[in-house]
Amino acid sequence: MDITLTIDGLSLSKRLSTYAVTDEVEYSQIITTLDGVEHPFGGSLRPIVNFTLLPGTEEEDTALYEKLRNLVVPVTYTHLGKDYTKKMRLVSNLESAFLLTSADGKRRYKSGTIQLRRL
Repeated sequence: MDITLTIDGLSLSKRLSTYAVTDEVEYSQIITTLDGVEHPFGGSLRPIVNFTLLPGTEEEDTALYEKLRNLVVPVTYTHLGKDYTKKMRLVSNLESAFLLTSADGKRRYKSGTIQLRRL
């Protein structure tokens, strides 16, 4: 199965170590019936993309860090065999995943899961 993961034009498909997309259910309201039971109503799905990467070059890692530093980025990802493009926000701690390696601001991907959620 081919997996697509592109963050703001930067393709990460060949560097993926782990990749998972889950759907979080968002409910627009909760209805309480006469018997006091709450029922969620009007749910929509919010995709959450989790991934880790294989080692890359300092230039690749710095480019990814700069893209993710914007916090909200357009992401193209594969979920259930289809490609989707959505605006997503960074949820994980960026500083813990990337190591500063030099005084000129170059970064290295250290480890850890990077998580993105649809706005």
